[in-house]
Amino acid sequence: MKKLGLLVLMGVLLLTVGAQTVRAEPSRASPIVHIVQWGENLTGIARRYGVSIQAIVNYNGLGNANRIYAGQRLLIPVAGPAPAPIGGCVYVVRPGDNLTGIAFRSGVSVATLVRINNLVNPNRIYAGQRLALPCAPAPPPAPPPAPSPGGQYYVVQWKDTLAKIAYRFGVSVWSIVQANNIANPNVIYPGQKLYIPGTAPTQPAPTPPLGCEHLTQPKSGAEVWGTMVAKGTADIPDFAYYKLEQRKDGLDGWHWIMSGDIPVHDGTLGMWDTRTVPDGDYFFRLVIVDGTGNYPPACEVIVKVNNDP
Repeated sequence: MKKLGLLVLMGVLLLTVGAQTVRAEPSRASPIVHIVQWGENLTGIARRYGVSIQAIVNYNGLGNANRIYAGQRLLIPVAGPAPAPIGGCVYVVRPGDNLTGIAFRSGVSVATLVRINNLVNPNRIYAGQRLALPCAPAPPPAPPPAPSPGGQYYVVQWKDTLAKIAYRFGVSVWSIVQANNIANPNVIYPGQKLYIPGTAPTQPAPTPPLGCEHLTQPKSGAEVWGTMVAKGTADIPDFAYYKLEQRKDGLDGWHWIMSGDIPVHDGTLGMWDTRTVPDGDYFFRLVIVDGTGNYPPACEVIVKVNNDP
């Protein structure tokens, strides 16, 4: 009888452990909230997050996949994040991130991030996604460039852009890019130490950075008033849409002016009623977005709004 009672007790314990194991199954990741922007459609949003259009339609109870509107909040169903390797670090993707920028800031290659996170498409990452990063010691920094007359160092602040920094010190964006061996002029981060060269040119000016060939009007430094007409070309491989944006002195966030989903070739891109903003210096840019939500470096020009008669 004692042996029988012991066997029954062991069986109950095994069933309890088994039940607890089932309850410990990991839960799915929470959905991401995406706020629809002007010019967006479900096809582009689905590509950006690596999910199907039907999955978004079903998750949000949409009656028509072709009817979404700017400002609408969509829930994006996503799979659970891949765990970080033992001894590794984790980076949480932020809105506007891409794998190239994350790899650049982390000192690793895109191929390394793709491999350790088992990514199928390096162009498909989403805000809130957790990416594993190798935590190996960073390589020693490259020696600083030889100082030129009037050169100095600057530590990047929150919301800085290269255009804003160049404007502040009276130099070109391209001179800062060259002096610091920057691979992507759109990728700088707070705390980064940049060498600002002197204003005296040491060699002929190179070709303008990628992106500036798309925008032919206005030119940087132009004085504008009333309704400003922007001209240029908006077309890249896998074109999705383009948008025109502005911000005051480069200090606040970008403000949408207009967008279009039809490619433009050497023509009118859109108009900006400058009377809706106070007079002063503004950054103006053209952003051309592809079907994956990525875009080449956008050319930022500085214009002076003057509507004072």
